[in-house]
Amino acid sequence: MRADGRPAVRLRGGRLMRVMFTLTTLVIVVGLAWFFAVGWSKL
Repeated sequence: MRADGRPAVRLRGGRLMRVMFTLTTLVIVVGLAWFFAVGWSKL
């Protein structure tokens, strides 16, 4: 841990974590949109 409270390894693994977080968010958003579209089409 550095003085500002953030782990020093963030510089090395921060990019991968950000990419994974973005991909996960994208999958969730697309999945919710697809789920709502299918749900509305069945009504």
